[in-house]
Amino acid sequence: MAGAYILPHQQADLDAFGALIGASLLYPDYTPLLPHGTSPDLHRLLRERPEMGARLGEPDLLQRHPATRVILVDCSQAERIGPPAALLGEVQEWIIYDHHPPLQGDIVGAEVHRAATGACTTLLVEALQGLRLQPSPPEASLMLLGILEDTDHLRTPNVTPRDLRACAWLVEQGADLAWAGEMLRSALTAEQIALLDRLLQEGRWVQEQDPALWLSAISWDGPIHDGGRIVHHALASARADAAIALITQGKHVTAIGRSRGNVPLEHIFHDLGGGGQREAAAAVLHDSTLAEAEQRLLRILQNYFGPMMHQAAAIMNRAIFTCPADTLLGEAAAALGQTPHRGMPVVENGRAWGYVHRQLLENGIRHGLAGQAVRAYAEPLPEVAPETPISTLRTLLLEARHPMLAVQGETGPLQGIITATDLQRAETPLPFASERRVGRHYLHGEIHRQWGEAAISRLQELGRRAAAMGSSAYLVGGCVRDLLLQRNMTDIDVVIEGDALRLAADLAATVSASHLHSHPRFGTATLRFADQFRMDLASSRVEHYPQPGALPIVQAGGIQADLWRRDFTINAMAIALNPASFGQLLDPYRGLSDLQEGRLRVLHTLSFIEDPTRILRALRFSARFRFEMEAHTLGLMKNALAIDIFRHLSGPRLWREIRYLLQLSDLLPALRLLQEWRLWPLLRPPPADPAALFATVQRALTLRDWFQLSFPREPLLQDALFLRILWHDIPWAERQERLNYFQVGGADEIQNDLQRLPEIAAQLARGIRPSQRRALLSQLRVEGILALLAGHPQGPIQAAGLAYLQTDRHLASPLGAKEIMALGFAPGPAVGQWLKRLRDARLDGEISDEESARQWLLNNLKQPPCKP
Repeated sequence: MAGAYILPHQQADLDAFGALIGASLLYPDYTPLLPHGTSPDLHRLLRERPEMGARLGEPDLLQRHPATRVILVDCSQAERIGPPAALLGEVQEWIIYDHHPPLQGDIVGAEVHRAATGACTTLLVEALQGLRLQPSPPEASLMLLGILEDTDHLRTPNVTPRDLRACAWLVEQGADLAWAGEMLRSALTAEQIALLDRLLQEGRWVQEQDPALWLSAISWDGPIHDGGRIVHHALASARADAAIALITQGKHVTAIGRSRGNVPLEHIFHDLGGGGQREAAAAVLHDSTLAEAEQRLLRILQNYFGPMMHQAAAIMNRAIFTCPADTLLGEAAAALGQTPHRGMPVVENGRAWGYVHRQLLENGIRHGLAGQAVRAYAEPLPEVAPETPISTLRTLLLEARHPMLAVQGETGPLQGIITATDLQRAETPLPFASERRVGRHYLHGEIHRQWGEAAISRLQELGRRAAAMGSSAYLVGGCVRDLLLQRNMTDIDVVIEGDALRLAADLAATVSASHLHSHPRFGTATLRFADQFRMDLASSRVEHYPQPGALPIVQAGGIQADLWRRDFTINAMAIALNPASFGQLLDPYRGLSDLQEGRLRVLHTLSFIEDPTRILRALRFSARFRFEMEAHTLGLMKNALAIDIFRHLSGPRLWREIRYLLQLSDLLPALRLLQEWRLWPLLRPPPADPAALFATVQRALTLRDWFQLSFPREPLLQDALFLRILWHDIPWAERQERLNYFQVGGADEIQNDLQRLPEIAAQLARGIRPSQRRALLSQLRVEGILALLAGHPQGPIQAAGLAYLQTDRHLASPLGAKEIMALGFAPGPAVGQWLKRLRDARLDGEISDEESARQWLLNNLKQPPCKP
């Protein structure tokens, strides 16, 4: 009737619309309206399915017939209706359905139906159930759509059992669940992606934990369609407890917040002049600059969570490469030359004495001072307290031009150092990659997406405990590389600037690790959890090699030095795990650029000389990732090969890399590179017919995939399989020499199979009984049988091998030992021999079941059992 309306909040979303439809069924005398804007998803719905809006009245009804009775859905405040609120006139009766908590400014004297459900539509569904009113299937679909939208497919923290029951009832009424899911799967538009991109780029942490609060404040000239959805994506990317966006357009600032349910957004945004609920809220600040809005928000946040200030302790390097004050200049120069650092603090009694840099040491040696103590020549090193704010650090580093600062208290040892790079890393948003965001928020989200909730919780706990111990924790190496490449990783490498053993023990005692294995000699530990998630922890260190191919000498160092010791730039990146910087990428040697360009580059010119195994790693990475070696790196590799660098390497170290190579899922590219780089002698003599060998390897790869799919619980040693193929034409003595040099496990089995294969192949080719076939092939390991099949792709050998793997080896006697003894056989070895004869008879088709087996046994009683 005229003057009686059902109204949602402005920019109504699908939940508000679902509630509107439900209320129109409950109150058929009220006219549902959408008087002031819709969300993009609702706009798209009404554009694509105009019949879904058949119940709606004309928007100008309010102008012609002012409201006297109003039902509000999904809000409790008249001003949230938008400009139409001015047209309401003298409302005599208010009815409210809302799932948001009550706030100051709610309509007084209204009939209120309120509950903390995930969606407002749920309240209307329950009311319909109570009155036994049944919606049509399209109406049920619309209400289901509203609940699913406001609860992110029933995944948000505020979902209740009432929401689940409401969805189930709507489906029973004919709601189209598939249609609702399809409607909610729409991708972000180009404009929305651009806005999200900008928010992520400008975002920063205002508090790192308890709770983690993320804020982005930007100016934006374009439209803001469904800003809540965009901020929801930002929340997921940042992996924060709450994400707030401030977006200025003209003379007003739009504030949008999303949280995981542990931040009181409803109160924070009420203080901003807006409203909402704990998980989602919004406000518009009129006649406000962006800076004013940001300061106002920060003051409100500080009222709830206390001061938020970045300090020296949060950004300092804790693991420091230092030099005792009585060290001689020559010794200090030699030590510094083994690191990537340009300088280092000089310490005495654990406290900073001064600072020396590479050029000072070199000049001192040139002037004949190599035998003098560095104490006399160290430059002053300014000290700052751990609580020193970033603004002061900036003044000292950038304006006073000090190369580094020593962080230490009035008493006690040196705690860390800060350089201009540390300051820049803390203050400057990281850049975008060419195709993906690689800043801290992106990486935080990627860790969660690829490794799951349990993994990120453990890594966050590790970072928190490292920070509490005064240490820093980082993901490093291959797991960072594979994370950026979006490849699966199960083993996670973590470097600790501090005591890795202590931290691992502390974490194992708290986070229910199923197993902790420590290696005190090497300063490493392995944590394996009940779900097989594994973390390898090591203290950060530097290395130097006393001679080519030798094992390195290790000493403590910071994260940058630890990355410097690695093989290639793509493996010399790290991701910070401490709360203040969780997800931040450390890339001091431009590894990300090389990763994006598909380029392999060593970090220093003696890399292949110091560790020749890096040549095989280069080959493996080139084959696995289809990367190319950078020109200078290629030249360094050729130089190393020209001086026969592998002669310095022990057999087990060489075999370790070859074994990794043979375990590649696609081995052929690696073998082709082995030939191209003339590295066959590391594995075998150059083959006379490489093409034929490669064809056999390809068949073996296909057989490997078939076997693993057909028999998933049977182990298959891929490296052992391909040794049997690659060495099939090598004389026994040379094979044995290589097996001994490499110290290969299972060497006797490999030799046994390779010796037997030619004769077994010859017998199978002649055609023999199934029982004889089984007797022959049972002498081989599974790897040997697959090698045999790869070498004989057609004919009786292939058929015999497949029959054995699929059938023969699993076939048993129809009768068991008890049945045989029941026929009069005494217990003993003879029973076992008869079981084997019965199995062979079954293989050869002489018997098929228990009855024919008994008859066969009775017929053969006069023949003494014999060995097959």
